[in-house]
Amino acid sequence: SSDLNTQGHQVGTSREGSPAQARALRRRRAAARRCEQLEHVLHYARARGRQCARRSNRAWLISAVAAAGGTLMAVAELRRATMWQDVIDALEDARVDARIELRMAEDELRRAHG
Repeated sequence: SSDLNTQGHQVGTSREGSPAQARALRRRRAAARRCEQLEHVLHYARARGRQCARRSNRAWLISAVAAAGGTLMAVAELRRATMWQDVIDALEDARVDARIELRMAEDELRRAHG
């Protein structure tokens, strides 16, 4: 089994590579998934913000960000948010964190492949 990294190179999985390579690949996949999920949630929040300024569906957004790997701080910000712009700001902060995590995971994967 194999996967493609962000540059399109083949990356081996645990059956083909070292435990460090397999661990790095899992971290990269999880980070990429979080980035993608946050993009979807952010798109939804922006669409809702264009429809009305007052925030609604708070429980859905909090669970979505938590599922996307959002920080506790981001979830706390969402709980306090009363306007959609507050929600969007918190999601953008979480997206920055997720992108940093993805870059770190990609660096770890490159090091594991030496």
